[in-house]
Amino acid sequence: MLDDLKPGPARDATRVVHVSSVHPALDGRVFYREAMSLKRLGYEVTVFGGIERETEVHGVRVKPFPPSGNRFLRLLTSWWRGLRIVRETEGDIYHFHDPELLVAGALARMLWKKRVVFDAHEDPNLVRLKPYIPRPLRTIAAGASVVADRFLSSRFDGVVTATERLEEKYRGVVRRCVTFHNFPAPLFLEERDRAFIPWAERRAEVVHLGTASLHRLPLILSVARAFLRAKPEWTFRLFGLSPAQMAACKELLPDSCDGRLIIQGLLGHEAVSSVLCSAQLGFNFHYLHYEQVRVALPVKVLEYLACGLPTVSTRVPLLTELFGSSGGIRWCDDTEEDALRVLLDLADSQDREAVGRAGMSLVDQALSCGVEAQRLRSLYRSILLSEA
Repeated sequence: MLDDLKPGPARDATRVVHVSSVHPALDGRVFYREAMSLKRLGYEVTVFGGIERETEVHGVRVKPFPPSGNRFLRLLTSWWRGLRIVRETEGDIYHFHDPELLVAGALARMLWKKRVVFDAHEDPNLVRLKPYIPRPLRTIAAGASVVADRFLSSRFDGVVTATERLEEKYRGVVRRCVTFHNFPAPLFLEERDRAFIPWAERRAEVVHLGTASLHRLPLILSVARAFLRAKPEWTFRLFGLSPAQMAACKELLPDSCDGRLIIQGLLGHEAVSSVLCSAQLGFNFHYLHYEQVRVALPVKVLEYLACGLPTVSTRVPLLTELFGSSGGIRWCDDTEEDALRVLLDLADSQDREAVGRAGMSLVDQALSCGVEAQRLRSLYRSILLSEA
């Protein structure tokens, strides 16, 4: 499964610098999927992002992106801070991860002939859904964001996207474009193998991993409570929540259902697999009318499946394209009643272990981050072999 991450020829001793002004330096996509995969392929990798002090993690150099006081100040100054990182850091390729760094990348290429890559984590048009932008300005902000994104990204040597649907929007605009899916990271799978618990020894528990918007949280809690009433021998664990979401949970559901509803905060990337490998069912719920859901791939579902968890999920388009009617997922409508019904049916099913093993097999065979890393390597090689 991890053979795709064997080092290549000496040419891959290329210095790659990943830069993010928004994400933590140890972000799941930036660090654990891309940077660590590149390191295993023989690249020298440095990551700039949100972290207190310079360090080295799994052979990758990690450095703080110079902080700013607030979001507005960050938007005004990040491009300059990113440009200074390029000027002061030796690299063969500079890989930027935030729209506010597009100016830095474009200037670095035009002024100093640096080789630059932009990582488009989401569609710039979704700016109009950001709650921190005043509602009357959202349409204008989204339009300006799309125009700026198209103009500046076309100056880059390449663009990496998170999904094929997003890649389609860059085709014809940029020189080179590839998709790097957020499939389970190599280290996650290794931790999974170490933490794996045989099915018969797992506790009767449903897990929901990751943040949940305040729109979805009441329904998820309601489903959890109804499930626990019907299944007194089970527990239901929500973990990976932000402090604000944990506070909302306490307001919405002050009791813990006799300690069987467990609410936990953020966990380190390497600790997630041990929690998942102890449970029996995974739960993923999204309202399907939200535009973000139509273009997003819920990473947590792939991690559920990688740990052998049969999973209940609403029909998120990119998930249905990947799995269809096979591979560890039981689909539900985006209503509380249907989500609860399917969850209870799966909990009662005699073949749920076989369902979980099918999903695990599919992830291991076809959804390896190693394949994505090879695609990123090909992009880099194409850029390095071209004239600056």
